[in-house]
Amino acid sequence: MMLKNIERFIVLTILVLFMSTAQAMYFEVSEFEEDLADFTADREFVQDSQERVCAALKIDENLPYDISIEETVYETKNIDGYNYLFFSISEPHLTVLAEGFDPLSLSPPDHSEFITGKVYYLAIEAQEKVDVNFNIDPDDTEVIIDGLPWAGERIIPGEYTIELIRPGYEERSETIALDQPEHTFTYQMNPMTFYVSISTEPADAEVYIDGMHWQAETGVLEPGSYIVHVTKEGYQDIEDMIEIVDNDVAFTYTLIPE
Repeated sequence: MMLKNIERFIVLTILVLFMSTAQAMYFEVSEFEEDLADFTADREFVQDSQERVCAALKIDENLPYDISIEETVYETKNIDGYNYLFFSISEPHLTVLAEGFDPLSLSPPDHSEFITGKVYYLAIEAQEKVDVNFNIDPDDTEVIIDGLPWAGERIIPGEYTIELIRPGYEERSETIALDQPEHTFTYQMNPMTFYVSISTEPADAEVYIDGMHWQAETGVLEPGSYIVHVTKEGYQDIEDMIEIVDNDVAFTYTLIPE
């Protein structure tokens, strides 16, 4: 049991890191395009490791947070109120980083690749994520948001598909809209039920399940363990434990005369 809990903790930790749960903010791109009037990258002639002229990412120096990129920066220059980050045109995309923010991935605008000697202007705005709370009965129900397990992290505003999953209960799926600073969602999960058929020989034997009289040959039960008691005067009683897991089941009991 301890090993299983450790494995579950490791998996959840990996998922939390993957989904950047520690970050409360994200960047919204208001502009990312080639600056056709800016020839700084061509003029400065910064070269990458293969001696190709770099392109440059141009960012306003007055942003209230330090911006960097995950990719190799061959030189950084501050010119006329802008920071220029010179990068290799071999990069398929750029990943913008700032403390407290989700990484922002940028693909080349209007082209399949970045172009040598070009300047790409980036304007971004800081946005806060949404606090989301789920009150679910049972409280160990798993929450899946857009196909990924949710581990309590804040979420970027928008529409999402959620799935609620717990063994023994009907799965639920719906679309939620996150457009406020905080949202709380409350759900009551419905237990699954399965058809249970119990036949006896003789056919008029009395059947009890967990002490309750089983009125018909076929009924429904929720998943779990049950004690079946079969009795008829002049015959030996039968007592059996049955398990209802995830499908319809049928049982037959043959009584033995005393």
